[in-house]
Amino acid sequence: MVVGVVAVVGLSSAVGAPAVAGPARSEVMAPAVAGGHSAAQRALLRANEEPPPPLENVLPGAEDATPEELRFVAESECEKGKLDHRLCAMSEPQINQLQPHLEKEAQDLAELAKSVAPPEGRAAPWTADSLATFLTKIMNASPNPAVRNLVNKAGEFADMASSVSVPAGLVLSQSTAVEFAKGALYLALNRTPPLGDLFALADAVASGNIEQGVVAVIGVAATAIGLVFPPAGAVIAVGLAIYNVGKIIWNFFLARPRDWIADPPGTAKELFESGANLTWTHRNVKGMPANLIFSENKLVATQSLLMNSVWTKYNSDRTPVTYSFPEGGVDFYEAGVITARIEYSQGEWSELGPKVLSAALVIWQDDKAHTADCRVVRPQNLHYSDVICGNLSRSVTIAHNKPATLEVAYVLEEYQSLDSYCETSRPCVAEEMHNGQLKVLSEGTRTVKVEVPFLAAII
Repeated sequence: MVVGVVAVVGLSSAVGAPAVAGPARSEVMAPAVAGGHSAAQRALLRANEEPPPPLENVLPGAEDATPEELRFVAESECEKGKLDHRLCAMSEPQINQLQPHLEKEAQDLAELAKSVAPPEGRAAPWTADSLATFLTKIMNASPNPAVRNLVNKAGEFADMASSVSVPAGLVLSQSTAVEFAKGALYLALNRTPPLGDLFALADAVASGNIEQGVVAVIGVAATAIGLVFPPAGAVIAVGLAIYNVGKIIWNFFLARPRDWIADPPGTAKELFESGANLTWTHRNVKGMPANLIFSENKLVATQSLLMNSVWTKYNSDRTPVTYSFPEGGVDFYEAGVITARIEYSQGEWSELGPKVLSAALVIWQDDKAHTADCRVVRPQNLHYSDVICGNLSRSVTIAHNKPATLEVAYVLEEYQSLDSYCETSRPCVAEEMHNGQLKVLSEGTRTVKVEVPFLAAII
């Protein structure tokens, strides 16, 4: 059967990866993460690396990528010495806790702003001095020692927030947070304090835990922006909007090395979010959507996978992804074919099914058939068949408005006696999905494994 295992080496330790010998998860693992590079080696690597992608090409990742995707990118780039060594030294618990801690910090600072504001609210637009004075009151009242340690930087936070460039009249809300984060990050990339050297400042104000310092610096920066651009009649934007600004700023520092627009999707999740759409056709059998149906007295059972590329909520800023199956000897489809748990033996149901004698695969596109060679592998003493297909006669590329259909036909060895494969009588449906896996080339360059499980039935 097809078994997929994904191992990620990383910032401290992999999500879902097998346990390995080494430091405990809670330990800082800078040498392992940064690949053991010294400061001089990191400087040499930076001097010879490609410049980072523009902000606009990183923002899609900072805004929409999952924490797991961001950590995967950061882990990979830490190994290459491309990220700040203080970020790479953060442990997995620190990385996991940062967003929840940042959300709480944003809410706390927003409430403090309301509590120290005069009853009548803000009388006039902030000046740099008045904003710095107000921020000082907020920071001094914070229970977070790292925030209090930033009091002498209040002027820098005030200047930064006042310099954020956004469309005229825009106010901070959950829906506009990305625009304000973008404005703050433009300043950070120009080395404007305090975000211009986030990790050095975070390290300086933290009490032995840089995560605490990062939360403080980003939290105060986002709060200052919330004070400068509040909704009408409010002293400050709502805490959730402030958190969203801070979250995007933090995510940017993890996502920064990757061009999230130019780089092709590298995982199945990214491929689907970028527009890949793969759906098995089905027929209802006993109320279940069966994708592969074995019929009594029929020699061949066929299943069809509809493949397309479409617009999604994640790819509105770029064309839906193209993905392809290359011509030649590469195996690109594998499936384990079982039908149901159907035979009672020594107190347990066994997984049995019709034996597959041979198989054939065709990809149809523009009314043209592109064939592949398939082989059937039947593990010794087991009652299922692995079907593996490759050596496509001609490459096929799926793109927006250029769909294709993949058809797999299974020739059965015992098609005339399928009753014995059901627990009681036909029809019957398998209790579990069967494993199916495709290998496609994302944007023609990066191989991505895509799970396409299916449900089988006997009628």
